[in-house]
Amino acid sequence: MYVDSANQTWMGASELASLPYSHSLEDKWNFDEENGRYKRTNLSRFMKGSFVNELNRDEGEISFRDAVERAIKGEKFIGIEVAVASNSHRVYGQIDELEITPDGIIVKEDKEKITVGALHQVRAYALALQEYVGSNVPIFCSLRDVKTNQVCLKERFTDSDKQAAIDAIEAGHSRLRRYLGQDS
Repeated sequence: MYVDSANQTWMGASELASLPYSHSLEDKWNFDEENGRYKRTNLSRFMKGSFVNELNRDEGEISFRDAVERAIKGEKFIGIEVAVASNSHRVYGQIDELEITPDGIIVKEDKEKITVGALHQVRAYALALQEYVGSNVPIFCSLRDVKTNQVCLKERFTDSDKQAAIDAIEAGHSRLRRYLGQDS
């Protein structure tokens, strides 16, 4: 979690995976014990909307939209540790692997345990990507077992999945506001 210059809380999507199991917010979020407050950060690297294609690193960074347009024509793109953010829902994070093909976008997240929180996390990434590429591009969420590299779950990101992600993010922000004494 970070607090931006407007004093708005931003939640890391990975925090959605651990939030139900966390007993101490200081343990999970960027709490600076010396100052007794949360650290502030510049979220610009999460807002760029671009990544490096691992299949052609010499090309440099490419925007999500350009990759989708080129994928429709048959190209394939793979990004590793791709930074994304949803300005609308104040959630950010790094996708373990992003694949863009003519069939759509696949958001891949590696986990030791496949939990509801992990599903919220990968859906939050899909939600953020949808802000960049629009809702006409099919997005798929995939959870892989980090030890075996086997896909445990792959689903198309639907409107109900989007709402579930938004609900989880809002619940996380609500918990943060209560903890920070910002709820009325």
